[in-house]
Amino acid sequence: MDAIAVILDPRHKLDYYETSKWVPDHVAHARGALLQAIATYAAAAPPQPDQAAMTARSGSESMRDKIYSNVKRRRVAKESELERYLFG
Repeated sequence: MDAIAVILDPRHKLDYYETSKWVPDHVAHARGALLQAIATYAAAAPPQPDQAAMTARSGSESMRDKIYSNVKRRRVAKESELERYLFG
């Protein structure tokens, strides 16, 4: 858990591990712990109320397609946001 806190600290990110001369396997393990934590929280997150309501009310296929593409885009955006944070 401490590894995740260090990575999320904007002063350190992954640079802390590199400047502290950590073994590359340990750096990869710390990064993997962060990605696992994100995946766990994302899987446990309840659906957004407005999306659930729109899905329940919508009978049209085009509305479902729009909702699906928005959800998919958000998922991709979250991943790229993490990459931008870590490596940007």
